[in-house]
Amino acid sequence: MKKVHQYEYDNLLKSIEKLEEELADIRRYKGEVAIHQGDNWHDNPILYQTELKETALMSQIRNLREELYSYEIIKERNTGMLDLSEILNPNIVKDLDLPEGKKSQIKVKQNIIIKHPIGGKILVNGIDGSGLEDTLLYRIAYLICSSDNKVDSKDILVLNPNEIYSQFLSEKLTKFITDDVNEKSIISFTNEYLEEKLALYKSDNASDKLKSSKEYSKLVQEFVESYLNDGIVTDDLKICDEILFSKDEIKSALFNSNKSLPNYNWACMYFINQYKDNYQKLSDKLTKKYTDIYLSLPFENSERKEYVAKANEIRNIFKEKGTKIIKDYFKKLNRKTTDIYAMFVSNLNNYIGDDKSLLQFQSETLKMIKKHKISVGDISALLYMKYLLTNNTISQKNVILNESQYYGELFINVLQIIFPDSGLTIFNRNHEYMSDQDGFEIVNLDIQYDTSNFDIEEIKEPTSKVKQLKNN
Repeated sequence: MKKVHQYEYDNLLKSIEKLEEELADIRRYKGEVAIHQGDNWHDNPILYQTELKETALMSQIRNLREELYSYEIIKERNTGMLDLSEILNPNIVKDLDLPEGKKSQIKVKQNIIIKHPIGGKILVNGIDGSGLEDTLLYRIAYLICSSDNKVDSKDILVLNPNEIYSQFLSEKLTKFITDDVNEKSIISFTNEYLEEKLALYKSDNASDKLKSSKEYSKLVQEFVESYLNDGIVTDDLKICDEILFSKDEIKSALFNSNKSLPNYNWACMYFINQYKDNYQKLSDKLTKKYTDIYLSLPFENSERKEYVAKANEIRNIFKEKGTKIIKDYFKKLNRKTTDIYAMFVSNLNNYIGDDKSLLQFQSETLKMIKKHKISVGDISALLYMKYLLTNNTISQKNVILNESQYYGELFINVLQIIFPDSGLTIFNRNHEYMSDQDGFEIVNLDIQYDTSNFDIEEIKEPTSKVKQLKNN
């Protein structure tokens, strides 16, 4: 029997139920096809393809049900699942060629990191040889296995530089836990939050450093404020070059339900209902100009036919395609974050002062965005822009950022905004230690002896308020 937690069992059961619904639809379709086109393969070729799909779904459902029957739901974690004493008393530094005094000091610091409260914020500065990698593994295992049975692996999100790191951690963590930890690469997390599909490209360090600066984030904020005020709606909603709804009407509807953020779906449905309720009135309004011209011309004037044709064309398009034209308009209006970001980069001249250094990457960035590629430096700005445009936040008990030196302090600030109620564990492998992080317990994990006195009992969850990036 495979030991799983309730949520894992429920997720598999939901997958089976979804497949069974699909199977029912296939069988319903199969019956309708048989009634109208015959119930044998010779008369009805579609029947053959339908039955193949039906057989494949039945096999898939059967295999998943067999897997479900092999599950044993774990009510509580127990010592049979892992050796808690190993996590609570890690001997990470046993192979280091150091005096016992130094080893003892490093182990105390490692314990502080490992046992930090799940809702707290801790920043770990480490160097090679200080046990940083093992401390990360113990931290994950401790959070999941030593939290009074209130934390599952789904409650912890580990962000890694790439999928190779994720695979490595997963393999190492099997030593401690049976759960599959929720791990994502930075780019996959970015794609999920932005609801886009982007790839990373290697940019020069100077450009990424500029994009990751606080100055750049302030420009992003300034641009978004301007965009929400004046940049979203630039065109009237037209049919055959005739205004159906003005841009002022559309902007007013966009912010009707929320004065600070646009609601595209609500506005779209509002104008579709307006269109349906006032079809005749709107149709007459659009065709009146051509009808008036037609009526003003003498009967023998050959141009009368052109205006009649134009009036009929508008009326027919309005009748047959009006709803689709409105939906297409709002679909185009609801731009992707990368499209808005490209608008920002294109107009950097309007936001920077005398310092033109930010223009160094302008051309390359616009070129790569067209190819659906971004650099590491773009990630923080894009995530922050998406937040400012939507106010979307994510609920998570603790987020662990691995190898944060690739992303810098700005990315940490953005994470705090996106995960406002989450504990944060930051692992930074860099000789230039991060220090300016409000609300974080900072531990410098190195192999150099110092006189700092650490006591695990004295470490408490920080209470100082974390500054919001947009208030910097």
